[in-house]
This record gives sequence, C-alpha cells and structure tokens, in this order.
Amino acid sequence: MFINLKKKPRGKSQVASSASLQETRTYIRFNRLDGATFRMVQAFASTNIRVTAIVSAYCSESFINGCLQALVRQSLFERKELEVLIVDANSPENEGAIVQRYIRDHCNIRYIRNEQRTSLYEVWNQAASVARGDYLLMASADDRLFPRSSQLLADALDESPNAALAYGDWVHASPDELAKFDSQGLIPDRKCRAGEFKRTRLLRCHYLGSQIMWRKDDHARVGGFSLNYDIASDLDFAFRLTKKRAALYLGIDIGIVTRHEKALSSNRSQTENERSSIIESHFREVLESQIDAPERTISSFLADCLTERPPWREGKPEVFVESYMKALKLARERGLLNNQLIKTVEQARRALLGELEKTPETIALTPGSRDTVINTRQFLKDYFGHQKVSAFEKKLSEHPDALVMIWGGSAKGGLVKSLTQLNKRTVHCYIDSRKRGTFNNRSLHPPEFLRSFDQPLFLVVAMNPAYHSETASRITELNKANIAYFHI
Repeated sequence: MFINLKKKPRGKSQVASSASLQETRTYIRFNRLDGATFRMVQAFASTNIRVTAIVSAYCSESFINGCLQALVRQSLFERKELEVLIVDANSPENEGAIVQRYIRDHCNIRYIRNEQRTSLYEVWNQAASVARGDYLLMASADDRLFPRSSQLLADALDESPNAALAYGDWVHASPDELAKFDSQGLIPDRKCRAGEFKRTRLLRCHYLGSQIMWRKDDHARVGGFSLNYDIASDLDFAFRLTKKRAALYLGIDIGIVTRHEKALSSNRSQTENERSSIIESHFREVLESQIDAPERTISSFLADCLTERPPWREGKPEVFVESYMKALKLARERGLLNNQLIKTVEQARRALLGELEKTPETIALTPGSRDTVINTRQFLKDYFGHQKVSAFEKKLSEHPDALVMIWGGSAKGGLVKSLTQLNKRTVHCYIDSRKRGTFNNRSLHPPEFLRSFDQPLFLVVAMNPAYHSETASRITELNKANIAYFHI
C-alpha cells in the first residue's frame, strides 16, 4: 500500500526543525498491493504544503532538468508551499541521477522509481495517493511552468471553494524552442487561448490543456484517472471532475507545452479513438444536464457541440437520440433556432435519420428499443412547428400536379425534402441563387432554370427569413405564372 513516509527521527540531534528547514531523507523500498515495488526518496522539511507538482518521468532525460529548473523557481517552492513529486515509471534513461542532484540541494522534492513499467495514468494516480499538497498540479517533464503559475492557480482555487479545477492559457514550443527557453529564457510566440470554461466544449476538444490544478480530495472523490485509456484519460477525468463543479479559467499564460514525436499525443489515431470513446460515454449525461439550463446554454450547446463534433460520427447514434430530441424541442419552444442550429438539425437528420428517404414513417436505430424509434413526422413538426407544417401540407395538396422544387440547398432544404416525401410527393430539384454546382450532395440550379418548365411548379423556399424578400423578388422577376411558392 502507499504510505506517507514522514517519520520523526529519534534523538534530539536528528530531529528536523521546521524553523531551520533542515531536511531528513528516507530511502525505503516497499511493496504495493499489486505486488510491484518501488523506491521512494524524499526530503522532509515543511509541513505547510499547498501544492504537489506531479512529474512523470519515462524516456525524458533530455527534458527533466529543465522541468525541475522551472519548478524550483516557482514562487510557492521558494516559500516551501510546493512539493515536487517525481515518479520514474521504470525509465531506461538516467533521469534518476539528475533528480538526485536536485534532492541534495532542495527541500520538498520526492522521487519514486517503480520497478516495472507504469503507464502515465497509473503514475498520476500513484502520485496523487502519496501527495502532501491540498492541490495537485500536472507538470509533465517536457512542459515548463512560468514562475508564478502554481501560486496563481492555487490562489484561484482558494478563492473559489466550489471550483473543481483551475487552468489557463499556454504557449506551444518545439524541442528546439524549449531548449532556447531553458538556456536563454526565450518564449515562443505561439500562444494557445483556452477560453472560458463551458463543459459542453469538452465534447469538441480537450481545451483545458496539460497544466491544470485540481483538489486532491476531488481526485479521490471521482476515482482518479481511468486506466481504460492510455493517452486521453485526462479528458475523461475532466468530464467526471466537472460533473457537479465548475472550472476556473485564469486567462493568463501558465507555461509552455512541447510538441515532439516522443509525446503520447503524437499517436493521432489512438488519441482520436480514445477521445471518441470518452465523448460517447459522457455525451448523454452532458446533454441531459443542459435541458433545464438557461436559454443561452442550450442554444450554445446545440450550436457549438453537436455541429462541431457530433459523437454519432463514431458509430453509435442510438445512444443520444432521446436526449437530443428533448433538447431540440426545448430549444424550439424557447425560440432559439437560428442558422447554426439549422445546421445542427441537418447533422441530426443525416446521422440519426439516415434511412429517412427509404422508410419515412419511423426510423428504428436499435431494433426492439422503444427509446430509439424516431417518428419522422413528429420530429419535423417539432422542428418547423405544427402550424407551419399544417400550412405547408395544405398548400401542397392544392397543387397536386405541380413539380415540387426546393429553393435552398442547405440543411433546411434537406428537411423540407423529408417532409415532402412524407406527403407522398417527390422533390424534382433544388434551386439556389447563391451557390452553384453540388452542395451537400445536391445538384443546385440557378433561378433561371425555372424558365425551362411550362408545367405547374410548387416552389418551397427553405431559406432564412432574412432572405424571404430577396427570393420573392427573384421569383417575381421570372414572370412565370405557373409558379406557386411557400416560405417554410
């Protein structure tokens, strides 16, 4: 088991005085519950530790010295309120020798060497279990923290007891640029702005970065990092950590994050696969948490998240149908639908109602499951509005012999096509005055194309209301008495 090795030496001459900050080092080998062993080297001096900076060391000999330099320059370290905890995951390189030099010269540095290869998230959980600080800070060997970063993050959490974590912006660097920072203090000019915290944004990307600070008590509360993932478990951890508590965005540069071929995140394929799996596992809970939220939250949720990174692209749309429909209906009731949300609905139409044109009455995404049977007509009524759909169907029935055409090749036009087919009519073509060629897999024709038809035409204008007057004037310019049109 993991134990804190803070032991009081026997004898007055050996007692470590907290006033003089003398240190007592302990070198002990002991077993974990799983049988693995590791050796811990630590120096004890201060009992007023606020933050534990966790450094995972594996094949990081070229980075570890600069990392420790940045940590011992932290304002909290100088005040003996920051401990540095290095966990060597049985690295084949010589990080241990470098760490030992720092242990000789500095208090509040501890070093653990595991006797077998340990994954990144095993290391972080292991470190969290023996950390002495109230707050935990990611401090990867290939990253660098700016001198006051740990203090600013800790102060922010002190002032906001209901916040789960704190984060800020960062600067991207190549290994060469990192070396120039270590030797000359030169900071690259490639800043990444994380932005204000919005939990639904995590469905798009892990924008919190790799230099976050969180509470040790919360680490235990949510169960630590999942070992089901090798690269993206910190995204899963962020979802769980912020489920009931928010995150603080400081809006300042926290440090430097290095991109290089040895980094775990350089494996793009595995990273994306793991992120997709994590997003899928949290999507329902995140979505349902927004249903009773303020209007702007639902609007931004539908616009920002579903449009940018719909999780059903990864293969399991049935998981999200019921919650999505609830949120969409509520968004309509609150008058939140706009152009961006229309695009969102088109994403849903293509992904969730992929067989709509073949089986228009209902779509059973998972056979036998009542939660995943979509009533297509009800879906379209919820989107367009019951009165609008009724007016459309009445107008359509008044022109039984007309060729149905849709003005607008956007998402809304695709939904109009579905509604037309529910009424046993076929869409002949799409008209669009702003686009040409193929768009959304639809062939678009200019308005002049309508002049080539002598038979009755029923033109459904599926455009944003802002363009209604424009389309009406264009239809008038055609001077064709055989055209009836309807704005939906």
